[in-house]
Amino acid sequence: MSNPNINYTTFICYRRKEYGDTERPIGSYVARIIYEYLSKKGVSVCYDVESFPLGRNYQETTIEFLNQVRCFILILTPDLLSRCLNKDNDDVYLEIMHAISRCHKEKEDSSIPYQNKFLFLPINPDSLFFYEKHVPSNIDPRIKEILKNNMAYINFSNDDFHGHMERKLVSPIINVLSANTIDEINYKPRENKKNLIDTNLPIQNNFIGRIMEKFLNRKK
Repeated sequence: MSNPNINYTTFICYRRKEYGDTERPIGSYVARIIYEYLSKKGVSVCYDVESFPLGRNYQETTIEFLNQVRCFILILTPDLLSRCLNKDNDDVYLEIMHAISRCHKEKEDSSIPYQNKFLFLPINPDSLFFYEKHVPSNIDPRIKEILKNNMAYINFSNDDFHGHMERKLVSPIINVLSANTIDEINYKPRENKKNLIDTNLPIQNNFIGRIMEKFLNRKK
């Protein structure tokens, strides 16, 4: 059930049902697993089934949440991109292109620290997605570019599942979100805010100075 007071940090994009080789809701299964796993790790995840308020316009809600989050997870299933050719009527296409736009915008913005850049993370569950086979030749080239060498392979069906999730999903997300926490302190305008460390203080009165003093055996 949705909670309007939650500030989401991570968005899951997926195809609810496959219409290609299989009509099973593979994307929905994977999205649910990832949502539950990250939620238990304390990550605030926007997953439409749980997060979108009833009665609101779906596309408007999507844009609102996409503008709010710092991480975008794209679940790569065989039929994910086939309907993206219908640009005006496909929600998955809208979500992907909005996320790509944010990536490109922040990549060129030198004021945003590198570790704080918007994270676009395509997940290939159990190697179900093959670039040459499942990326349409006439799809937007920006989608081709971001997927070409940027897929994280997570094996959902072997005993190293938790290791894959931690290394390839949880760790990159936590790194970005941790960087955001640091940026809240260090990179916002400095009005009405003190630096964590004032390097202009006499060496014995600031934190770095005390550490140096300890190791150099200096006297106050």
